[in-house]
Amino acid sequence: MHKVVVTRYKDLIAAIEYSSSLKPVRIFFSKQSKVTLGSIYIGRVSNIKPELNAAFVEFTNEFTGYLPLDECDLKLKEGDLIPVRVVKEPVKSKLYSLSTMLEIVGEYCVVSSSFDTVTFSKRLSADDVKLFKKAFSKVPELESAYGAIIRTNASPDNMEALISEYIELDRRLKNIDMYKENRTLYTCLYYENPGFVKSLMDLREDSFNEIICEDLELYDFVRVVFPGKVRLHTDDRISLSALYSTKRSIELATQKKVNLKSGGYIVIEPTETMTVIDVNSGKFSNKRESKEDMIRHINKEAATEVAYQLKLRNISGMILVDFINFEDKRDENELIEYFKMLVKDDNCKVNIYGFTRLKLLEISRQKIRGSVYDYLS
Repeated sequence: MHKVVVTRYKDLIAAIEYSSSLKPVRIFFSKQSKVTLGSIYIGRVSNIKPELNAAFVEFTNEFTGYLPLDECDLKLKEGDLIPVRVVKEPVKSKLYSLSTMLEIVGEYCVVSSSFDTVTFSKRLSADDVKLFKKAFSKVPELESAYGAIIRTNASPDNMEALISEYIELDRRLKNIDMYKENRTLYTCLYYENPGFVKSLMDLREDSFNEIICEDLELYDFVRVVFPGKVRLHTDDRISLSALYSTKRSIELATQKKVNLKSGGYIVIEPTETMTVIDVNSGKFSNKRESKEDMIRHINKEAATEVAYQLKLRNISGMILVDFINFEDKRDENELIEYFKMLVKDDNCKVNIYGFTRLKLLEISRQKIRGSVYDYLS
């Protein structure tokens, strides 16, 4: 089973998932900040810029956020006090992104005051969805509940925990709605878990069996959510970071060039608008293989590595992969099917659009939290 190591790295907190062979599977970062994503505050509209489709809202005495006007149902004017949820961290010189859509994220569900229906993750089976709906219909407390999104982590095996969480989050959100009008400026109506804890909640609960921390403060945060899975590393002879080579794991996840066992390699280039990955044959040589077989061999190995790197680095958005050109269209189709199989178990939704006219494989990957580049570049 996999283990997750939570440690400090420079001015960040890193959560690194390791396989049973101690190979890093994915890395999440979060900033050590006074403001956590998902927290809800009473803010004051300080400025409205229709030409920018934005209102600027002071939500603490230190921070101002950006609220898109087309996502806000309220008729705002400067000086208004409104509840806002923090939805995105500032990148470089940008401000926090805010929303007036109030919701609370749990381990199994997301409860929102913006809708009154229950929807289900597309990764849940039709049979499971039927069981959820049947169980919900028998719970009186859910008849007047806010809407919810049932997350991938939910399953009939943890139905009781899911229903309890849904009821509790609904209660919290209704309390926020009830008392928000009477709260003063900068009041924090709801404090969300730190980013690294939320990244742990994004993992499938059955995909790892232990979370290890060596920092007592981080340990205290994690054990609230995962009381039975977290352990504090207390061995003074060797640090947790040294035991798992966390610094080396992070360095590998930021290298531009990744070597393949065959002698080929891939080059990963993040840009402002997309990520470009180039596949090269390098020193690959096998005199027993034809040119076509060599191309199939390298491209298949490269596809395996690309799927792994997307997850490890949490790369999202548009991705173009420049494989070595096939001469036969059937080889392209086989590679597409192979890549679909590789990303089937990815927590993030991956769309594969096929090869473009320039023979580039076009892919998109859902964004859940920032990539390693967002935090380390």
